[in-house]
Amino acid sequence: MALLEIKDLNISVNAGGLPKKLVDNVSFSVEKGEILGLVGESGSGKSLTSMAVGRILNPDYHVTFERDEFLGKRLDLMDEKELNTIRGLEMAYVFQEPMTSLNPVLTIGEQMEEPLILHRRDMSREERREHVIRALIDAGLDEPEKKLKVFPHRLSGGQRQRIMIAMAMVTRPKLLIADEITTALDTDTQNVVLDMLLNYRENYGTAIIFISHDRKLVNRLADRILTIKNGRLIDTADTKEIKAAGRLKDENSDKDGSKPVPVLEVKDLHFAYNDRNMFEKKEPVPVLKGVDLTLYKGETLGIIGRSGSGKTTLVKVLTGLCKPYDGLVRFASGYEDPQMVFQDPYSSLNPARTVGSMLKESYLLGLKRNGKRMPSRSEISTRVMDMLGNVGLTSEIAFRKTNELSGGQRQRIAIGCALISEPKIVILDEPVSAIDADLCDQVLMLLKDLKDRFGLSYLFISHDPDVIDRVCDRVMVLTDGKTTEKTE
Repeated sequence: MALLEIKDLNISVNAGGLPKKLVDNVSFSVEKGEILGLVGESGSGKSLTSMAVGRILNPDYHVTFERDEFLGKRLDLMDEKELNTIRGLEMAYVFQEPMTSLNPVLTIGEQMEEPLILHRRDMSREERREHVIRALIDAGLDEPEKKLKVFPHRLSGGQRQRIMIAMAMVTRPKLLIADEITTALDTDTQNVVLDMLLNYRENYGTAIIFISHDRKLVNRLADRILTIKNGRLIDTADTKEIKAAGRLKDENSDKDGSKPVPVLEVKDLHFAYNDRNMFEKKEPVPVLKGVDLTLYKGETLGIIGRSGSGKTTLVKVLTGLCKPYDGLVRFASGYEDPQMVFQDPYSSLNPARTVGSMLKESYLLGLKRNGKRMPSRSEISTRVMDMLGNVGLTSEIAFRKTNELSGGQRQRIAIGCALISEPKIVILDEPVSAIDADLCDQVLMLLKDLKDRFGLSYLFISHDPDVIDRVCDRVMVLTDGKTTEKTE
């Protein structure tokens, strides 16, 4: 008997008074201890399918099954209390954006213990603590006891994602559903996560549904791979068949020369997070320990480094989000208003606003900051629709909210919000990490076209050496808060 069996899954939503089908008659099963890959481009229905399995979709979605059995039990016959027990103890999720999944006002230890308090009441406090520390060690995190007292905002994106994986696995579920969990991680951390998932299967017999747009990654991990396109299951194959068929593609690199006019200079930059509070005094935690870099006009300067190396802290200092700092940060005249694309689009976009209203606001604020003429309504509308087209989205997306979009679509909206006011410097923190491979080229070409058209300069942060090599003129390596220039 299969661990999970889904037959004829259909998902639709009301669009303008008419039903719009998003997932169409999808059927699959997961065996005990199996790793099942689910791949497809952004918006294909991967995440909707995975959330329907655990019945955690928004009520606005209409979901039907012919069969949905887990551990031999029909999920459609369970009440919410029974479903919560299943989801907390036997089935666990890890989502694409860890910062929106973690509670910012609770420590990591408090959040890690919560599933055990709810579902493992037989455990003592000491046993729960030991269990949590073991889960953090399994997730490849160093100094696990110190991590228990840390708040989420003190961790890097990669560390937060591994915390989420550890939290999902703390109850030793029989099924782990992982939605794009390696998307924003550097290559070394991706390898750690893949090894960690394989260890979960070997040590605990965990079955895994691994959702990703990265076919190379899925091919390395999964036993079988399902491909979804436009809400339909179009292909099923095991990884040996995929390798034999030669379906994996290599990336090409593309480099240009750099320009000589500096528009941003950073010298001996130091920054430390202050962990003091009203109850105890702690020493500041240094993150940047002497960063030096120069960005030239029309150049794309790459910053690459492992998770936790200080990449995101660096760009927050450059955009004024982290103060005070020691050292020199100097922008050339006319370049003092850089715009930023964040790594986590869901937390950087307003879930209560439509896409069109956010693009409009970004456009008008940019014009106001630079003292430019306020446009007419028709000009604003044209600009918003043009930007949607530039980032590969249709005009009807303007009327949607972020919870109606896929992770890849949200990241493209974030890029559009940064570029719509035509800044001269754009700081891009993992701008294509949440976009599937088929759309990555389109977005990188868009960024290059905009740079050439408006004379932009890019500071491009990524953990992916292939992407960095393709788009960047020069590359700085950030290691333990210090920069060195990468040579050919």
